[in-house]
Amino acid sequence: MKLKYKLFLMIFLVVGILRADEPKVAVTIYNNSLALVREVRTIQLKKGLQEFRFVDVAAKIDPTSVHFKSLSNPKDVDLLEQNFEYDLVGTERLLQKYIDQQIVASTKNGHVFKGKLLNTTSGDVILQSEDGFVVVVKATALENIQFPALPEGLLTRPTLVWLLNSKKGGKQESEISYLTTGIKWHAEYVAVTNQADSEIQLSAWVSIENNSGATYRDAKVKLVAGDVHRVKKERRLYNVLPKAETLSVMAAQPFQEKA
Repeated sequence: MKLKYKLFLMIFLVVGILRADEPKVAVTIYNNSLALVREVRTIQLKKGLQEFRFVDVAAKIDPTSVHFKSLSNPKDVDLLEQNFEYDLVGTERLLQKYIDQQIVASTKNGHVFKGKLLNTTSGDVILQSEDGFVVVVKATALENIQFPALPEGLLTRPTLVWLLNSKKGGKQESEISYLTTGIKWHAEYVAVTNQADSEIQLSAWVSIENNSGATYRDAKVKLVAGDVHRVKKERRLYNVLPKAETLSVMAAQPFQEKA
């Protein structure tokens, strides 16, 4: 029996036209909804201490796995501090930020309510008008809500905020790598035989599902089969109520300060 084998690759990532200023991306995808992302970007830095905002990272990133380095001048750029900001814009977050502030709420039947937002629960809006009346606008009746401006602290995209120290100013080609969840792959196989059952045509499809909250344009993709062993810190178990002699020993050995 002859065996013919064909392999097809289906990638459900958003693919676009690669521009010169877009990053080079490589994604290694494992079986257990885990992926390693590597990006090379050209960033503009100034000399000395500075805050740099690295945008367009995965929403499901593991911030503790982030690794940054300058490819242009590795010894001249130091990453001193990192914060992951993921408080994204949404109706619920906007309403929470605008409590005790003025908003405008419109209903489906054309009524417009202006006033100070007192509270919001399950989508309902409680307003206090200028004359002191309190109005409850049900979520089912709301058509739209107008806010004066975007509150400080809310973001449109997940962002890594870095404190960098650069010995030189100018453009730096840099590399960032991190782990993220929400990306997985799986394979499907289809076997078709001829009427005489003397030949089989086997086709294999690989599907990639990207729910990480980021787009990887024209990424170089690697697929790895098997579970990834991630090192976990061991937790030591202690007695909740130690013996009396143990307490006395602990009390006799105070903490010591060391450099």
